Amino acid sequence: MVASSEARWYLRYPPPSITPRPHNRVSVESGKGQTTVMNDKQTDLNQKNNELKKENRRLQRELARKEKALAEAAVLLTLKKKFHNLFATEDEET
Repeated sequence: MVASSEARWYLRYPPPSITPRPHNRVSVESGKGQTTVMNDKQTDLNQKNNELKKENRRLQRELARKEKALAEAAVLLTLKKKFHNLFATEDEET
């Protein structure tokens, strides 16, 4: 009798690994129509999420490219000033 009561308890409260996820649940009166609507919404949300991820990656790459270009421009400007100062002092001395 202990085994049957344990089995009944297990059927009443299944472990979380077997419980259906909220987006997969379908009420008895809803039927298949609502299931497809829920699946369509989930598909739309997944598609929108993927598009936003791609846009985010593109913007991050663009930002990194612009930061590299800015750093290069700063180095070139610094070298130009040093070069100008080096040769300006030699021209004034001669």
